[in-house]
Amino acid sequence: MEAARAEGSEEQLRLGLAQTPVASIGPVVSNELKAYGLQTDISPANGAYFMKPLIQAITARLTKTHPLPH
Repeated sequence: MEAARAEGSEEQLRLGLAQTPVASIGPVVSNELKAYGLQTDISPANGAYFMKPLIQAITARLTKTHPLPH
């Protein structure tokens, strides 16, 4: 966010992120995103704050909204 602000493109970044699912690995990152006014859309279930559960959560969310062709 600071880099976008420095380049004068913070508003453009915010508009793009408003249309993009935002993933967070856990509450610390979610709170940091919230401090920037961003919403976390995807995070690992059951407090499993590791990369594999995060990727599984992202995959589940994206295949629900963008099903793979058969």
